[in-house]
Amino acid sequence: MRQIRPDGNERIFSLTLNNFACYYKKVLKPRVALKYLNMALKLEKVSGVSGPELSATYLNLCAIYSELRLYGEAINKAIKSVVVLKSYLKHLNSPDEPVKNNDLSQVINANKSALKQSFNNTEAKHDALRSGATSGLLSAADPMSRGATSPPVLPQTLTQEDKLTIMGTYTAAYFNLGVSFEHLKQYKLAQQAYERGMLICAEHMPKNKQLIHSFQEAIQIAN
Repeated sequence: MRQIRPDGNERIFSLTLNNFACYYKKVLKPRVALKYLNMALKLEKVSGVSGPELSATYLNLCAIYSELRLYGEAINKAIKSVVVLKSYLKHLNSPDEPVKNNDLSQVINANKSALKQSFNNTEAKHDALRSGATSGLLSAADPMSRGATSPPVLPQTLTQEDKLTIMGTYTAAYFNLGVSFEHLKQYKLAQQAYERGMLICAEHMPKNKQLIHSFQEAIQIAN
């Protein structure tokens, strides 16, 4: 296989695949959208694309899996979206450290089979939730769940547009995560996800009153 450069046409092709996926989601063909998103994800991994682009692909996958009622997979992809952005921001703040898109690969892989099995039927789903399969993923994926309450630190070198893009993806990932937990009747986990999303939104997107209000309403419903 020829070497693929992350700054070549592959990045544009990946964006095109995501756009196709968004179109097919809009015309109510989620499985076709899923096909294009998986193509985009594979391309991004091969070409070394990281940061906001890869995170957005995971977020789009989360939305499709949620629409297909595969909430375990939706949770998995929302977590990965957050992890990619956390790793990206960590790299920007500490350029000497390499970007690690798969910081939680061991945790996610350890839970992967449990997630797939647990969401095949209602009884297995509740057994897995009681055993902590999804809550373990959330705790391992999000340092905020271990007591850290500070929003992510954005480097001063980022443009305002880049900051809004990153924070928009961040908050959307947490919102989708909360929605997926709600579908599984895991209201405490849903509330935690909404609260973290609202914290980030209030810190970095204070003018987006509508989004903050959406988080507040979601928290009240999940409470």
